[in-house]
Amino acid sequence: MFNLIGWVLFGWIAGSVANYLLPLRDDGKATGLETIGSGVIGSMLGGYLDLLANGGAYRPAGLVWSVAGAAAAIWLWRAFEEGGKK
Repeated sequence: MFNLIGWVLFGWIAGSVANYLLPLRDDGKATGLETIGSGVIGSMLGGYLDLLANGGAYRPAGLVWSVAGAAAAIWLWRAFEEGGKK
């Protein structure tokens, strides 16, 4: 139970920082669920990027890798969203 709460809180922090650096929406108003989701996905993606960069076994990402992963996830989301509008 506390592990899930930790993931949500950490995802919210990482997603908030990434959303500040690279807004998820053009108006800059992402919902809490979008922010948490981008942070949790970013943490998983950041762990994978850490695996590629350092080798070895998969481990949970720290805040820097999580924010980088969340920013990459937001960038991909926006790229696919804009591609669908054309």
